[in-house]
Amino acid sequence: MMRRLSIFFFICAILLAAVGAFFVRDVLFLTPKQSASPIEIVIAQGSGVSTIAKQLKESTLISHPTFFKWFVMWSRTENKLQAGTFSFLPNTSIATIVLVLSNPTSAEVKVTIPEGFTKEQIKEKLIVTFADFDQKEWDKQTKSLEGYLFPDTYQFSKDASVTEIVEKMRSTLDRRLVENDIFINVDLQLQNSKFTLLQVLTMASIIEKEVQTPEDMKRVAGVLFNRLSMGMPLQVDSTLTYINQKTSATLTLSDLKMDSLYNTYTNRGLPPGPICNPGMNAILAVLHPTDSDFLYFLTRKDGTAVYAKTHAEHVANKQKYLR
Repeated sequence: MMRRLSIFFFICAILLAAVGAFFVRDVLFLTPKQSASPIEIVIAQGSGVSTIAKQLKESTLISHPTFFKWFVMWSRTENKLQAGTFSFLPNTSIATIVLVLSNPTSAEVKVTIPEGFTKEQIKEKLIVTFADFDQKEWDKQTKSLEGYLFPDTYQFSKDASVTEIVEKMRSTLDRRLVENDIFINVDLQLQNSKFTLLQVLTMASIIEKEVQTPEDMKRVAGVLFNRLSMGMPLQVDSTLTYINQKTSATLTLSDLKMDSLYNTYTNRGLPPGPICNPGMNAILAVLHPTDSDFLYFLTRKDGTAVYAKTHAEHVANKQKYLR
């Protein structure tokens, strides 16, 4: 019996020594592969040690999440790990990873704003990204900026103010317009165009919500301009869903009669302002629409658009593609 116990403890000692050796290697002695591409990881605000360990494992930055959790516990850094976007070379030691994650100045915050996000949707994303995001200040500063907050991938300091965030997004729109040879006069009229910037962004925001591809965006721009030139209402669901937060599929006949300037079924012309923040493809579609005789379009479930010249054709398309 004593002999068996001795063998058992001997085996346990060997296993513990092996685990300890792997732990020390992973924590201290791994050397980053300088020739490899960095691996980026985004730590969300409020992520716990287990969640971060899982992310690191899934990103192939660590092999043993338990070793990471052990080291964080031993180094007493549980409450020091930061949210943000970090880049590490493969084979970086756990000690180095923890040092970077627990250093507030080690990385900036990266956030991607998709095309078609409203300022409310952008706010929700920023709340998750920044620990002390001032929601009231955002609402105040962006009250009249729907459509002007350009969708892009941004990098900010972790303590960036709302003012800095808004100014960067607003200036990015100006820069991207110039990069695409779109220039604005002092009265906000676009050069060589009959439109103001507000009108372009409003139309682009509708197109952004209605269709997906650059080609369809240009075709739909042509359809909507045809309607405007004939004095027809635009009759697009996206302006209604912007107000009542429904989806196009859940709109009712009562919704189509809603008393709102954003109701493009009962009002002719453009709504008062943008209904989202459009990307450059939608903006360019407004300035370079595809000419056609189409007056109607619908978006199928797969995201592609179908066009019609007459109301009868449009009704037939609805029965064919939306049922």
